[in-house]
Amino acid sequence: MVVRILLADDEPAVSQILTTFLQRSIDDFEVISALNGKEAIAKAQDLLNQGNRPDITLIDLLMPVMDGIECTSQLIELGIDEVYVLTAHVDPDLIAKAEAAGAKGIIKKSEGYEAIAKRLVGMIRSRLPTSDIMD
Repeated sequence: MVVRILLADDEPAVSQILTTFLQRSIDDFEVISALNGKEAIAKAQDLLNQGNRPDITLIDLLMPVMDGIECTSQLIELGIDEVYVLTAHVDPDLIAKAEAAGAKGIIKKSEGYEAIAKRLVGMIRSRLPTSDIMD
């Protein structure tokens, strides 16, 4: 089973670094990257049209074109409910708005990408057969 992670962040390196750390723990996964919220919505719609719902969606708060709050709201409307904010910004007002839009939680980039990858593996492990995840 392919684990699909939709990641919207205006810094392409975030996707590359996270992918590197995830490769250590997940056999078969795909990171679908978007550089802004509008692109993330389009990619989410494409995935849904193919019958491939993202297992986890990570959304940066501050991006050009469409920010993470609006993107989260639209993803929730599409029926994608595993949306988490991945951010370097810890502004309580922005975080509250993201949670009000439907984000299940906040993951701070300051935790470090290795720790973030481990956290994601734990989240995935709780929902998927463990045969797809290495120890």
